Amino acid sequence: MPESDPTISPRCSRCGSDEMIPDAFLYAEGYGSAKLAVGVFKNPRARVMKGPVRTPLRFKVCGDCGLVELEAEDPHVLWEGHVERLTRELGD
Repeated sequence: MPESDPTISPRCSRCGSDEMIPDAFLYAEGYGSAKLAVGVFKNPRARVMKGPVRTPLRFKVCGDCGLVELEAEDPHVLWEGHVERLTRELGD
């Protein structure tokens, strides 16, 4: 087993275990490997051209308690899209 150095091995937010699997992926039975993303619309009120901004999701799984954690690969692109949306709505 790898050393349980918290700077190298992430810890589970539920049980505190260092048995985290950082590069898990979602597999949809019958559909092959499915990639998931999270996104925001920069202009949600538009009928078309809503300006979707998205980033892939990364999965981590605790090898001890089974907790699955998701995190956005590039959260800054989502934040920038959200701020653009707020700026647009304040201008209306």
